[in-house]
Amino acid sequence: MLAGAVLVGFGLALVAPWCIRYAGSHWGPRVLAVYPLAVVFLLLAATRWFPATVQTAFPWAPRFGLVWSVLVDGWSVLFALLIAGMGVLVALYAGAYLRHHRFLGRFYMYLTGFTAAMLGVVLASNLLLLFVCWELTSIFSYLLIGFEHEDAKSRKSALQALLTTGVGGLALLVACILLRSAFGTWEIGEIVQGEARWSSAAVELATVLLLLGAAFTKSAQFPFHYWLPAAMAAPTPVSAYLHSATMVKAGVFLLARFHPVFSEHWLWQPALLAFGGTTMLAGALLALPQRDLKLLLAYSTVSALGTLVFLLGIGTEEAAAACVVFLVAHALYKGGLFFFAGIVDHETGTRDVEKLGGLARHWPLLATCAVALALSMGGVIPLFGFIAKELAYEAALHGVAPLGLALLVLCSALQVAVAGYVVVRPLFFRPAERVEVHHAPATELSCGPLVAALASVACSLWPGETLVRLLRSAAAGVYAGPVALELSLWHGWNPTVGLSVLTVVLGALVFVLRPLWCGIAASAGRLARIGPAALYDAAMYALLRLAEWQTRRLQTGKLRQYQAMVLASAVLVLLFATSIVAPPRTHWDWGMFYPTEIAVIVAMLAGMAITILTVSRLTAIAGLGITGYGVGILFLLFGAPDLAMTQFAIETLTVILFVLVLYRLPRFESRSSVRTRIRDALLASAVGGGIAFVVLVLLAQPTASRLAPFFLAQSEPAAHGRNVVNVILVDFRSLDTLGEITVLGLAAIGVGTLMAVRGRWQ
Repeated sequence: MLAGAVLVGFGLALVAPWCIRYAGSHWGPRVLAVYPLAVVFLLLAATRWFPATVQTAFPWAPRFGLVWSVLVDGWSVLFALLIAGMGVLVALYAGAYLRHHRFLGRFYMYLTGFTAAMLGVVLASNLLLLFVCWELTSIFSYLLIGFEHEDAKSRKSALQALLTTGVGGLALLVACILLRSAFGTWEIGEIVQGEARWSSAAVELATVLLLLGAAFTKSAQFPFHYWLPAAMAAPTPVSAYLHSATMVKAGVFLLARFHPVFSEHWLWQPALLAFGGTTMLAGALLALPQRDLKLLLAYSTVSALGTLVFLLGIGTEEAAAACVVFLVAHALYKGGLFFFAGIVDHETGTRDVEKLGGLARHWPLLATCAVALALSMGGVIPLFGFIAKELAYEAALHGVAPLGLALLVLCSALQVAVAGYVVVRPLFFRPAERVEVHHAPATELSCGPLVAALASVACSLWPGETLVRLLRSAAAGVYAGPVALELSLWHGWNPTVGLSVLTVVLGALVFVLRPLWCGIAASAGRLARIGPAALYDAAMYALLRLAEWQTRRLQTGKLRQYQAMVLASAVLVLLFATSIVAPPRTHWDWGMFYPTEIAVIVAMLAGMAITILTVSRLTAIAGLGITGYGVGILFLLFGAPDLAMTQFAIETLTVILFVLVLYRLPRFESRSSVRTRIRDALLASAVGGGIAFVVLVLLAQPTASRLAPFFLAQSEPAAHGRNVVNVILVDFRSLDTLGEITVLGLAAIGVGTLMAVRGRWQ
């Protein structure tokens, strides 16, 4: 049923504009929200995630091993629940946020398609299906980020996200192929439980690097983190959905999915620790001086993604449990805070925290929800973020060096300060200028932060057996073994409690020193010129200049030059192929030629020489005729009289046509230089020699064909013809032949029309 649920999402995306048009901007989004809500109920009520099972819907492209199947285990179900649950809130929220937008139907088409693609990523059991859905998320996110397509910033941000994640998608495709060659299957479940047969250590290393590259670009790990803050140009519902629980977590999902396969590789865990730790610190530091609410949340999301990767890099049972719990806690508080930021922007017209203030007295309920979410983000008891932070500290305390633990504590303290900037200043500080609050937020707008805040409280105070079993099963899927996970707010006085207290104190200190961070950021502004974002811009600029240069050099409008480039490329490809693949050894026996055959070949060569060297068109036509008739004679000598007669007819017709056209051509003259003619002669010789070489090699080792016996066996009983060649042309390939005749007929009509028009014009 889950496999069908993904397909239904893609179908629903196609009819979403129609739904919005006929159900209206009020009820249309509510109707479309039923889809993710139904997925939530399906996952909770009708899905068993333990033990892991594979549900196969149908073989999509069996020739290529592409099967539409889903892998149902704790890890995939947990992600699917987050995607569908947040999808319900976002669908309702966007209906109010974009109610009067003229392209609301188009927005829901993209949003529903993105939801289905994300569900396909996390539920895919087949590697190729995973790749297809992975790329679909990139495409739909491009459309969503660039939804305000009339804004140049939105278009640039969307393209930046697409190119960055698209490169990662290509890396994932190659990694999937290498995994298929090593494990002999496309099924992820069989790969995780199977034994690899790597052809070499280099291939295994390349697979690891490709998977890391795909995950790091998708999850905005340093140095690919620049696209995520830039994507804040998207409408807030998109930011809340893509950057809380869905797209940016797809990379984390991929790393965790293949963690059991590569956890013993020498590069896997050090790379996760290094990149995760760097991203965690860079995101937290870059968030401090931001003034825009969404940028504050975006950089803190970068830091949180680094934390998830860092926990995966620890690789212990405790770290797997902490990673799973932190994943859920982050999705709840980050999604809710994005909703809050959108409401502030929607109702006041600004997201600048330096201008906002005193909003708590206007929206007491919303302020309560925002405070709860910020406390969860800061890891303050009794919110769910506190449990996640405690588990993370416990895992780091036992799994990494003290430096790693100190880094985690520092970044958590910076997150406390960022949470304060997001919530405390807009809600409780006195604004520098009077803030205009247009009206109270609509019910659908307030629904998102309210549900997220209640879920954060409920998951910490009343986690429930179902949630614990699901988190335990998800952690077991990451760790590849049973995991003892308990959700408890208080474990007594221990070192992690002390670290939590230290985190909050440090965070408060960082919060009050905001002018210092802003001043440092202003002084270090020049460093942005050499950052990853600046390097991306430089690379795009260089790519555009390269495109302009090659257009000037290659797109000259001269047909002769285009032909030379095509032929030269063919020769280079042939040389490259022969350099990496040794051609088969063939035996050349000159004695197999009869004197008559040699005489015909010599005559053909003479005809070609005459055609090339003569300065008379009539003589050149005669040379061509000699060559063509020579081919016909060879057909005759090798026992193919029908082909020979066809060749004679064609050559005769060609000569007649050339002679008829000859009188309408201008006077013959050579406009090319000697140097050009020598170059053309060399190129033509290389092409002719290369093609002859390829033909000889192929004929020396003919491959087995199932078509030849079929044609021989079916020629007479099926087509009532003894001449196999004729039967193939007029029966088995009748439509192909008809198409060729049609093309030739149309060309003849075109030529005749042009000649007739020219005659009337003259």
